[in-house]
Amino acid sequence: MQTEAPLLDVRDLAKRFQMDGGWGRARRELRAVDGISFQVRRGQTLALVGESGCGKSTVANLVMQLLPPSEGEVRVAGEAVDARSSAALRRVWRQMQMVFQDPAASLHPRMRALDIVAEPLRNYGLGDRAGRERQARELLERVGLPVAMQSRYPHEFSGGQKQRLGIARALALSPALIVADEPVSALDVSVQAQVLNLLRDLQRERGLAYLFVSHDLGVVEYIADEVAVMYLGVIVERAPRQAFFARPLHPYAEALLASVPAIDPRRRRQHVLLEGDVPSAAALPGGCRFRTRCPLAHARCAAEEPALREIEPAHFVACHAVAGSPASDSTAPQP
Repeated sequence: MQTEAPLLDVRDLAKRFQMDGGWGRARRELRAVDGISFQVRRGQTLALVGESGCGKSTVANLVMQLLPPSEGEVRVAGEAVDARSSAALRRVWRQMQMVFQDPAASLHPRMRALDIVAEPLRNYGLGDRAGRERQARELLERVGLPVAMQSRYPHEFSGGQKQRLGIARALALSPALIVADEPVSALDVSVQAQVLNLLRDLQRERGLAYLFVSHDLGVVEYIADEVAVMYLGVIVERAPRQAFFARPLHPYAEALLASVPAIDPRRRRQHVLLEGDVPSAAALPGGCRFRTRCPLAHARCAAEEPALREIEPAHFVACHAVAGSPASDSTAPQP
C-alpha cells in the first residue's frame, strides 16, 4: 500500500468555455473538462488517453496554469497552483515543466540551442553566466545533442532533435514533474522510440514523474505506469497499465484498444465498431456521455451519469453496465 503523498494532486478540475451562439442565439457553455481528479506519484507516469477533443490536452494546460481552471484545485508537492499569484506560480514552476507536441513552436527561433536551455536558469537568477552555460551543455549532451550542435538555431535541427532540445530546456530547473503533451506524435516511428527511451532513462536517473498525454495506445503501453481514459471531459476508466491492457472494462476503452493493430496474433482483439459521432461538449447527452455510442446502454444510462468506482483493486470504471457496478446486475441492456 502506497503511503507517500502524491507529487501531483488534481481535485475536481473543470474548464468551461463560453461560446457565442451566433445569429441571435443564446451563448452556449462548452464543458471541455468536467470535474476530474487524479494523482501522480514521484517516479511514476500517468498517461491520459482518448480521442481528439476529449479534453486531455486541456487538462495538461490547466495543470500548468496555461489556462485558468473554472473549478477545482491543482497541488504540486503539497502547494496549490494558483495563477493569481505570480510568486506562487514561479515556485511551483520550478517543480514542474512542460514538453510540447510541436517543439518548433515552443522554441525561440532567434536563440541558439545553448541559450534556449540556459534561459530558465537565467530567468530564476540561478548561477552566473559560466555556470549556466556549463549546466546547459551538460543537459544538451545528456539528451543526445553534442557540442557541435549547441550553437545551432532551432530551424537547423530535425524534428527529433528539436524535441530533445525541448526536453533539455524542461530539465534545466531540475523539476520533479514533466507534463508531456503528445511529445512524440509529430515524429517518425523510429525517432519516437529514441525519444521515449530517453524519457524513460531520464525518469530512472532523476526520479521524474510524468503526466503523459497521448492518443497512441502503443506509446502509452510502453511509457505508462497507470492509464486514465477520457471521454468528453471526464475520466471513464483508470487502471494500472498491465490491468488496463490485459482487460479494459469500460466499453469505450475496450473499443479504443480493439482499434490498435496487433502483430502478435495472441493479442488480437475482436474489433469493436463504435456507431455515431462524438457528441458536442457544448450539447452533452443526459446521463452517461458515452451512451449514444455504447452497445451496452440501458435505461439507467440515460437517467444517471455513472460515477468512477473501484471495480477491481486499483481499477476504476464509470459505467452502469460493467459487472460489479451497482446497476449492472439489475438492469438489462436495451435491444
